[in-house]
Amino acid sequence: GVRVSAADAAAGPLGAKIAFIGATVDVLNPGADEVLRVTIEADTAAIETNLAIIAMRQLVAEGWAAQGMVDGMVDEFTNASGLDAGASSGMVVTGGYVTGGTYSYADVSAGKTYYTDIGGAPAQSAFNDHDSEWGGTGTNHWVAVDLGTAKTIGRVGLQGSASYNTRNFSAQYSVNSTNGADGTWVTAVSGENPNDTVMHYYTFTPISARWWRIYCVDSYASIGLREAEICEATITAGGGAFTATSAAYAADAIEEAARLVLRHQPIGAVTLGIDLIVEASRDNGATWTAGAPVRQATIGGIDVLTVDIPLSGQPSGLSMRWRVRTTSVEQRLHALSMQW
Repeated sequence: GVRVSAADAAAGPLGAKIAFIGATVDVLNPGADEVLRVTIEADTAAIETNLAIIAMRQLVAEGWAAQGMVDGMVDEFTNASGLDAGASSGMVVTGGYVTGGTYSYADVSAGKTYYTDIGGAPAQSAFNDHDSEWGGTGTNHWVAVDLGTAKTIGRVGLQGSASYNTRNFSAQYSVNSTNGADGTWVTAVSGENPNDTVMHYYTFTPISARWWRIYCVDSYASIGLREAEICEATITAGGGAFTATSAAYAADAIEEAARLVLRHQPIGAVTLGIDLIVEASRDNGATWTAGAPVRQATIGGIDVLTVDIPLSGQPSGLSMRWRVRTTSVEQRLHALSMQW
């Protein structure tokens, strides 16, 4: 907000006082010249923290390094792409933060519109509750479903065909397809040999997309499925211990230290270093070293923490990772930067 009051300043045609949140700017006219005088009234820790957050966002946008180090990374957790799903556990990514929780799943592929690249093959037979089979001759075929709107999918279920072979498959998604054949397709999860007696479920970090397909590859002369399910993930968040482990980032040299900045929100009574453990590795997660989190400021209930971690005692390596481990005390990790 801005406040202007002629009565608050020295007399003169331009006499005024402009007060900004956290600072006062006086416009003075003691004679013929106007003079600006700035008085800082804000909490300097809050200013420094705001600057740190601005710098964090610049790191995200520009890939800059800070703290006098040569390189770094920043993750604001708009999705789970910066996390290693295989090395993480007990966590969900929701609303721009990581927290403890679980997912539940429900099939959303029934009663939709289906496509396949097999001429004459009934694509809907792959999604009709085990009543018939989809398949045909050849070694590379797919069956696709248009969910109608983008849904957050985190699991696929498959049951192989009794009549056709399905040795290898990939569950793929697209945000720009119109018929299952066009557009860009990305693999969410791959697997082998779903047999024809029971459903097999394959879970992955949830992805929002409208189009999904099962792409089958086989070394035999035919391919098919008895049933496929595309399952929407619903988050049950709030409490529970979790481990969030980053993807690997390449360093240009063997680094001696890492510095991390976290935007961390304690929901329960969190004891730093006990309920929240922050670690770094320079050998791709084979060796971890923990640092002591220090609270620098709190803004809107979210703490800004810094952690300095020495790496010189670890085996040499050029693959940098961070890891955050918690107890069951509820807490949220909103953003993390690491420089080295």
